[in-house]
Amino acid sequence: MMAQYDHIAEAYNQMRGRIKSYVNTPTLVHVVGNIQGKEVLDAGCGAGYFTRVLAEQNPKKIIGADVSEKMIALARRDSSNIEFFVSNVFDLDLGKQFDVVTSTYLLNYSETEQELGAMCSILSSHLKDGGRLAGITLNPDFKPMKEFQYSRKFSNGKDSFEDGDKVLCELKGDMPFNFTCFYWSKEVYESCFRKAGFSKVQWVEPIISPEGLALGPDHWYNFLENHSPIGFICEK
Repeated sequence: MMAQYDHIAEAYNQMRGRIKSYVNTPTLVHVVGNIQGKEVLDAGCGAGYFTRVLAEQNPKKIIGADVSEKMIALARRDSSNIEFFVSNVFDLDLGKQFDVVTSTYLLNYSETEQELGAMCSILSSHLKDGGRLAGITLNPDFKPMKEFQYSRKFSNGKDSFEDGDKVLCELKGDMPFNFTCFYWSKEVYESCFRKAGFSKVQWVEPIISPEGLALGPDHWYNFLENHSPIGFICEK
């Protein structure tokens, strides 16, 4: 499923929408917490945008891994001081553990509950005892969109999502593209997290940056009524 990004790598890398800049970025920085002097693994790093954001937080070391060879090629092109690996998350074995593992829109590519559980277990295996898994995924309270908002539309041809539903994600822009992911409820996520060894799970509502808030409440009304991203923190 993640290999679909080989075909849209450049378009995805150039996407700089307001959700990504004003919501996903501050939300990720918040859920990851203080990583100064810590070792961090960014799993499912794509072209490295969020890896570079986290690198600005002064970790001791940060490594990015993604299944898409083209995404990693772009990440290496734009991030000469960060180490990147091509790896399917299910085959990920870096031979070491990290203080923090991040996962931004990775878990929602699990096609089955079994895959989601396996993904959580592999990420957990790369964490030190007391470590933190943090990131962003598709909001379990999200409803399918009937029309484009903020140059994007997530839908499944129905009025609601159910566990395992395939979600069509369409994005407008200079280089429009689409991709698919999967919906999972909080109950399924939390069950997989706990089976993977996480003792505490916290959901975090999206955070809008001061620059985003300056656009005014009317700009964000529809987003706040039905927001696609949600942050999560899992402690081992």
